Amino acid sequence: KRLAKAFLRAYEAVCPDPAVLEYQDDCKWVAGFVAYATLIFERKDGIDLRGMSGKIREMLAQHLAVTGIATICQLRNLTDPHFTDDFSTEGKDEADLKTAAIRKASELKRVLREKAQANEAQFGRFSERVMEVLQRMEAGQIGAVDALKAYEDITREILATEQAHRTSGLTREAFAIRAILEACQKPAGRAAESGDTYDKSDNTDALGELATAIDAVYRSDQTAPAGWHLKDSLRRELRQTVRALVFAQRQLLGDAWKDVPAQVDEYAALHYLKV
Repeated sequence: KRLAKAFLRAYEAVCPDPAVLEYQDDCKWVAGFVAYATLIFERKDGIDLRGMSGKIREMLAQHLAVTGIATICQLRNLTDPHFTDDFSTEGKDEADLKTAAIRKASELKRVLREKAQANEAQFGRFSERVMEVLQRMEAGQIGAVDALKAYEDITREILATEQAHRTSGLTREAFAIRAILEACQKPAGRAAESGDTYDKSDNTDALGELATAIDAVYRSDQTAPAGWHLKDSLRRELRQTVRALVFAQRQLLGDAWKDVPAQVDEYAALHYLKV
């Protein structure tokens, strides 16, 4: 990639001297190869023509489009209507299937990276599954068809997770906060303080009520007025309020309950902004 970058810069520096015409095909090939190799070997979008002059960028973009490399290397978002096209395996040879599987892994990694930044508790687990499938395919334990089927299942679960709040009776934000609380639950078995056994499923409603209470704190203009996220003292007060709510229900959670206020604060700073 360093050599390719140096070559493209040299080409651009000499252009528009006719001498570059001798290297025009090389320029196109290098740009196309780097884009494709970045997808295959680095698992990320390889089409980056920023920094190139308008004329060179236009020439390379046209080449990538005409050759189909742009289509192969394009990483779609989950909301793209063509996101699921790769899951159709009919009429594709092994090379196409492998490329589709690698592209889908790259797309899901990017999607989940963004979603996990918003709520690690809800979406972090999916990233591990994507990497596990990719590693198994690269180790020859499964083929591209099986990998694509696994990615299709993961995609379906991600979409279901995004919509799960609709049947939960919680707002989208409260549902996400409940996921944070669930991640801090004690393992099923004996409670640390009382010694009584319990079933984690028994806590579902209680965690939902706690999540709703926390949700209300950040929705209220009294406790979280406009611009609250820009005021350190107010953010600290909100964390203390959440801590008090969680402390009162700490029997539902494990020792990690102390981490909840900070995790909620990070989530709230993204999803409860008021201007």
